[in-house]
Amino acid sequence: MRARAATGIRERPPASWKRLLESAVPSRQLVVVALALAASVTADRAAFAAPGWQHIDLPGTGSYTLNYVPATLPAGQPAPAVVFLHGSGLGPEYWQQNTSLAAIAEQLGFVLVMPRAGQSLNFGIGADDAIVDAAVRATAAVVSIDSRRLGLSGFSAGAAYALVLAYATPTPWSGVFAMAAPYRTVVSLANPSRPPPVHFEYGSSDPNYQSGQYHALRDMLQRLGVATELDLVAGLAHQVPSDASLLAGFGFLLAQPVPECAPGPTTLCLRGRFEVEATWQTASGQGSAGVVQLTNESGYLWFFDRDNVEISMKLVDACTFNQRFWVYTAGTTDVRVTLTVTDTRTGHAVTYLNPLGTPFKPILDSSAFATCP
Repeated sequence: MRARAATGIRERPPASWKRLLESAVPSRQLVVVALALAASVTADRAAFAAPGWQHIDLPGTGSYTLNYVPATLPAGQPAPAVVFLHGSGLGPEYWQQNTSLAAIAEQLGFVLVMPRAGQSLNFGIGADDAIVDAAVRATAAVVSIDSRRLGLSGFSAGAAYALVLAYATPTPWSGVFAMAAPYRTVVSLANPSRPPPVHFEYGSSDPNYQSGQYHALRDMLQRLGVATELDLVAGLAHQVPSDASLLAGFGFLLAQPVPECAPGPTTLCLRGRFEVEATWQTASGQGSAGVVQLTNESGYLWFFDRDNVEISMKLVDACTFNQRFWVYTAGTTDVRVTLTVTDTRTGHAVTYLNPLGTPFKPILDSSAFATCP
């Protein structure tokens, strides 16, 4: 824990903590779709959006995102990105005009994504899960994003919403940088095996720190198995922190380990390292299976309609039982299916085949991967 002198620009605190605490938990599906679409922009894409600030409208949401693309990004390589959620009453333009976020993104080399809250400039009131989803998708359409290095940050009400988004949805956020966050309850983790760590930043004079909200958040998350750390700035009130604190927080996000498996619209990542891909074939056509992540260890595959589940599967960690990872699947199809599961840590792959015209037989492979731990 570090202590520094108070600096920064004051931001108006949220109008109602009660309203914030009673707002709805976001939908899981939308953010998962966003990350899958972000992953579809691959490393061989050479064309980046023009460097600098970009205003991108988000059709269907009534909102937009204000992004910064650094000029220092290496061409032809996917870049890390950070979604930043503003505080109550002041939108992304405030952070564009009155802080050094652009310079920090340039220095650290990440794409900054700043969506505007749906209602009352306050995250957690409107359909903000859909807005975050749309912002990630819109950014991925114009700049190559490394979906394995997607961080989440926010200030005040935005930080509280970021914590809910990070832990209540099964999405591969690399970490959370939460500044001056009020308390919000997280009952359980959607991804208990790989919960993103959190870097808290508070001023010692911030009411959210002095009233014990930080300590309640920390204790709750640590009980759930989330790693936390604190940057406590001496004398700082409920204000935008100094550039040094911002650098430390965003640097924390970029320093997180990169998962071995990169999710995509046709790539399901289970337990962070097992890559699942499949192809299908009928008498008249063929294609790659779409995927939907459900939990860290499970998901499903679809062929013709995203809402029509063709194959559900789970990757079981049985290392303490028989030193194996198990592959369990069940299907409701009779098309030809070639299903491949790869341990990206070792390169070992297992392929399963279902012939055309044959009902898919359940797979209960309790010796699939002898690659523990």
